[in-house]
Amino acid sequence: MLSRKVPSWIANRIIARVTGVRVRDNGCSLKAYRKELLAHIRLYSDMHRFIPTLAVGVAGARISEVPVRHHARKHGTSKYNISRTAKVLADLFTIKMIRSFRLRPLRLFGGAAFGFGLVSMAFTLAAMTVGLDQGETGLVVFGACAAACFALAAFLLLIGLIGEVAVRRDMVAASAAPPLAMELQID
Repeated sequence: MLSRKVPSWIANRIIARVTGVRVRDNGCSLKAYRKELLAHIRLYSDMHRFIPTLAVGVAGARISEVPVRHHARKHGTSKYNISRTAKVLADLFTIKMIRSFRLRPLRLFGGAAFGFGLVSMAFTLAAMTVGLDQGETGLVVFGACAAACFALAAFLLLIGLIGEVAVRRDMVAASAAPPLAMELQID
């Protein structure tokens, strides 16, 4: 009993901390949603665990919780194991990135590009100073690292710019669509 409750409690605390959405038990499958709300949420992978987070972040819904009684399992065994924990952590990282950068991808990719640009400059300086002292091998190694980091920085910057264009295109398309006539909420 404790072997499932303690990890579940810890996971729910981590999820609440990362997402900012406080739900007592993210793993509980007893959830009710309005049809209009679910129409605005696209699920993929194992994201069903994060419907409340997506509902708040994407559709601006409110969450209410109703206490339920859990009964002991009569048949079968739990499918939760360490591999599911890894999937939940990966999905949690995805949710965090979506919530933080979905409307401004250049901040994520541009920041990473800037970092790799700095690393590229450091390798270039190393190639010009240390590399010259070590001969052709040092120059080639540091020069190759500088070129790889510069190429990665340029690639990340382009991905960020493409993401910005896609977000702006979607925003223009969404502003042309008629607005919803009802308030979306979870009661």
